Amino acid sequence: ALQQFRQRLARANEVALVSTCNRTELYLATAPQRASELVAPAVQWLADHGGVREAQLHDHSYVR
Repeated sequence: ALQQFRQRLARANEVALVSTCNRTELYLATAPQRASELVAPAVQWLADHGGVREAQLHDHSYVR
C-alpha cells in the first residue's frame, strides 16, 4: 500500500503520513506551483485505502 502511495506522489520532494485513532494527516513538500497537482492523487489514495468516497474525504479535508 505504501509503495502505491509513493508512486502516486512521486512528484513530491517529501511525504509524511501521520495516522492516529481519530484522524489522518498527510504532508507533502513540493514547489508551490506544483502543489495542486498532488492533492487529487493523495486524496484518491487515502479514499481508496480508507474505504470512503473521494468527495466525502474532500468535504473533511484541509488543504493549504
